[in-house]
Amino acid sequence: KPTATATAPAIHDVTEFPSLPSMYQRQHEQLHNDILDELINVLTTKMEKIIEETTKRLFKSLQQKIKKIEKTIASVESLVNDDTSDPTSDSDEEIQMLHDNNDK
Repeated sequence: KPTATATAPAIHDVTEFPSLPSMYQRQHEQLHNDILDELINVLTTKMEKIIEETTKRLFKSLQQKIKKIEKTIASVESLVNDDTSDPTSDSDEEIQMLHDNNDK
């Protein structure tokens, strides 16, 4: 009856004993991760500032346009009120009376 014999693993075989990352590699990876984290933080802060400034400009522009619209509305209301309260303007009744008199 044949029996399988176990062989000792080859200590120098890279596939059986892959090398562990060296201290240098771990430091390099950590440094790389730290740089990426810092870069992300800097870019995030920059984007927040850009968004904040853009929002301020948009609201300022919107506020100016609202003020313009309010002034225009006030001017139109003022004109309408002046027309209705102007004693020199003929009322509908006066116009109708003149019209009736001319028809006779």
